[in-house]
Amino acid sequence: MTPNPKGKAPAFQFYAADWLADEAVSVMSLEEEGAYIRALCYCWREGSIPADEDNCLACLRVPRLGWKGRNDCFANSHPMPQG
Repeated sequence: MTPNPKGKAPAFQFYAADWLADEAVSVMSLEEEGAYIRALCYCWREGSIPADEDNCLACLRVPRLGWKGRNDCFANSHPMPQG
């Protein structure tokens, strides 16, 4: 396990029923949903996602090709802090 210098708990609560019932999540493609949960995890660990789009896509392991504009699928309904 990676040491946690910020003194935060090593995990966050995840409510599966809420996730599955969330309308914004239910209309996401599998790729978008994976990118979103990865963004939540990155945000938990780092405090925010990178503001720079290239760095953000790299953190989410999403190829630039075909992604342009798709980040709105979760950015509008579930905003995350950007550093």
